[in-house]
Amino acid sequence: MLKLVISHNVINKFEYFILALFSIIGYATYFPYFISNIILFLIPMLFFINIIFFDIKISIKYIIYTSLCIITGLIPFIFYTNIFLLENNITAIILRTTGPFLIYLIVKNLNLDYNEISRILIPIYFLNLLIVLIQFFIFNDVKLINNGNSVEWTSYDSEIGIINRRAVGLLGNANSLGAFVLILVLFLENYLIDKIELKRVILITAFLTIVFFAKSRNVTITAFIIYFYKFLINKKKYKAIFLAFLAIFLLFLLQKFKDSTLIDAIFRINLLSEEGNTLQIRSIVNFQAINIWKDNFILFGGGASSEYFYMDKFNSLRNYSEMLYTKALLEGGIVGLFSYLFFLFYVIQIKIKTQIHKTSFKMILFAILIISFAETVFYLQQLYFFTFILLGSYVSIEKNATEDKLESPNLKIEKKFEITK
Repeated sequence: MLKLVISHNVINKFEYFILALFSIIGYATYFPYFISNIILFLIPMLFFINIIFFDIKISIKYIIYTSLCIITGLIPFIFYTNIFLLENNITAIILRTTGPFLIYLIVKNLNLDYNEISRILIPIYFLNLLIVLIQFFIFNDVKLINNGNSVEWTSYDSEIGIINRRAVGLLGNANSLGAFVLILVLFLENYLIDKIELKRVILITAFLTIVFFAKSRNVTITAFIIYFYKFLINKKKYKAIFLAFLAIFLLFLLQKFKDSTLIDAIFRINLLSEEGNTLQIRSIVNFQAINIWKDNFILFGGGASSEYFYMDKFNSLRNYSEMLYTKALLEGGIVGLFSYLFFLFYVIQIKIKTQIHKTSFKMILFAILIISFAETVFYLQQLYFFTFILLGSYVSIEKNATEDKLESPNLKIEKKFEITK
């Protein structure tokens, strides 16, 4: 007779690791989209059975919010969007519609504390960093080939030199990589207070990843603003002053050596200064997306993943928008954008009670809101699911901390699964 006892908390850790990892690897090398979609779809289903098995109640407000997700995601296809578009990738559309919120419900009910969650996220951070280093130093250049079913990394001989390369990590996009690293570091910082060496390693590698490996200007500026504010409210004015001087120095370098190959490679000045630059293109595309939304479907949008269809139909400059807010309006209308933003603020105002966690998530929320003016990464698979995992993580921490205080040490019962052979 072999008796194996598995702690319920161990299963929780495994669940969380799988969800966190697969929430960001939909664009990994030679990894077909549909496999990632199916895994992200099936795993929450299995975990949802787990939640029901442990008799965890789902309140009416969550049912209402899920209904809003379905209405804004699927119903428009029936009434005014081409319903045959659902045949192209129904799994991905359903997953984008209900997946993030379902993942949030699962994670918030896991029996994990802040340290356990951090210990799971740190290996994911370093796994992503390893791939970034391989891409940056071994591949000549990193590009993505998308055939509709999968995305592949490829490399080719380049004369522009190593400094011009942009890594994408597990996220499939350089800007997504920068945003992922920033919000993950903001989450992990509380865990690293007593781990000075590890904190230094993560902060230095995060800085290098954002500025040099991903070369994400938007995320770099956002990080400077966040840490400047963070140091000021924590009364660390000398650090805030240092950051301010560093920002001024960088601006001086940009102005003084704007024609320098090195400066241009890191900050891609030519894309901002030349005729028809990226800022002009983004402005035009966003205004076109807003006009399409305003003239066709103000309330509910065109449905999940309908952006490409409508941008092509109305001959937009590009078939994708350049800002989360315009993409959310185009696909979900006022209801979709409001429900997305409402839920972010709902969690921070209602669900997070501890001041240190509330402050930490305010920084993450600020990063999401600022980066979203130039990117859609928090509304796409690259960081959409991971954002809701972080939301669930904070709520799980609060819930379990409260339960630990209420329970007497003598009455606390450890949940276990017994497998008898």
